[in-house]
Amino acid sequence: MTLTELLVSSVLIGIVMLGVVSVEYASKRAQENISRRSIATARVSSMMLHMAKNAALTVGDVTNIGIQTGGTGNSSYSCFRQDVPQTPDVYSDDTWVCYTLRTTNVLYTCNNQPSPTFCADTNTTIRTLGSATAFTVTYTPSSSTQDNKVTISLTSLYDSSSPYDASDPSKNPRVIMTAEVNPMGHTYF
Repeated sequence: MTLTELLVSSVLIGIVMLGVVSVEYASKRAQENISRRSIATARVSSMMLHMAKNAALTVGDVTNIGIQTGGTGNSSYSCFRQDVPQTPDVYSDDTWVCYTLRTTNVLYTCNNQPSPTFCADTNTTIRTLGSATAFTVTYTPSSSTQDNKVTISLTSLYDSSSPYDASDPSKNPRVIMTAEVNPMGHTYF
């Protein structure tokens, strides 16, 4: 084997090795990105399921809808009234399930509240639901079809303590999920 052949074969082996390393790096990076997005989606799905379930159990009517929101931005809350004692025509004995988004990007829930409230640390039923960067709850009544609906929108990041980078969303994927719920205990009458 001549020196020229040896150099050519060394270059070819180097090119092949570089190709193998590049493919391995790209596939590892792709798997990390998919894992981050999957984890963020699973977290948001869990929080959304919890909120949608409680929104579906909301009781009310056209004059007293049983949904209350307050605050703004990362100091907002939304509450749903539920008929725990099974007296649908009496709202005064009902309890409220509330959700609060704090400035720390943590979504809290507190159950069995006597009235709509911001979930405070002093509340005995408070628990962490997960990390979120934004959430909204809107109520849309429908008198013609009696198809009242609650729309819940929830936004979260893989790591809510880090900012979202639109130029490279794979670093910290953002998940936005929206659900529409028809409260079964709602009447328009």
